[in-house]
Amino acid sequence: MTNEINGIVVVDKAKDFTSHDCVNIVRKALGMKRVGHTGTLDPMATGVLPICLGKATKIAELVSDGKKSYRAKLKLGIKTDTYDITGEILYEKTPDCSKSEVEAAIKSFVGKQKQIPPMYSAKKVNGVKLYDLARRGVEIERKAADIEIFNIDILNIENDTAEIDVYCSKGTYIRSLIYDIGEKLGCGATMTELRRTGCGEFSVSDNDTVKLTEIKEKGFEALKDKIIPTDVFLGCYDEYTLNEDREKKFINGIPVLAAKYSNRTGDFIRIYNEKRDFLALARVEQDAKERTVLKSFKSFY
Repeated sequence: MTNEINGIVVVDKAKDFTSHDCVNIVRKALGMKRVGHTGTLDPMATGVLPICLGKATKIAELVSDGKKSYRAKLKLGIKTDTYDITGEILYEKTPDCSKSEVEAAIKSFVGKQKQIPPMYSAKKVNGVKLYDLARRGVEIERKAADIEIFNIDILNIENDTAEIDVYCSKGTYIRSLIYDIGEKLGCGATMTELRRTGCGEFSVSDNDTVKLTEIKEKGFEALKDKIIPTDVFLGCYDEYTLNEDREKKFINGIPVLAAKYSNRTGDFIRIYNEKRDFLALARVEQDAKERTVLKSFKSFY
């Protein structure tokens, strides 16, 4: 293999693998070290996990910032310490809720809100992952985060179970959502299944997606036609081509004057040279003389 592979692989994660397991499997298949995931997906979850390769690791935050979609199953009348069925059961009761009450409770969580992350999560507080504290029996107060749930489709409600599709912002914990639904109904609830069906630009239905099991079985052969070039992923941003003289200045750290973007401060622009080499992702800024410039945000040269 080569250490010069740059791009993104969209893995369809299998159940009972951690996100780091997925990174290690891709790393081994490609024979390269610079590989990173774009946000932790629970071991019990399946679905979309974009993995950045080589220089594409520089844009991991942009990949993870995208909106997410999930399909989840929940069970009413039960609480666990992890907010999912893998945890220790803390409480059980027979739920006494009508179908319409369950529907109303679920739908009430659509919109902007504050959400408290579960103790069993990879979120860090003072540099320590919450699940490391939880495994030691330590529970701390967690700061509620601003999230938004754009839509919830209820696919099925039957007895004490329900299946839902959730479209939400970055940072939303579906386990916490289900826990909160149970609290609203007064009977408790826990997550029994989770599949991430979309992450930003990527979906499990995309032809570019590759199953983790295929990578384990076939190695590089499973990945060679699935690597998305970094600039293709960034195709939602405008592009700008530099001539040879401006390219040299840009590579040496001199921002490029670009008056055409005067009303787009903060926007990202893809930068190419005349050979069509992808050089950088730049940001539109105003310099000290209040001129509009393109300043390198992430370089790929």
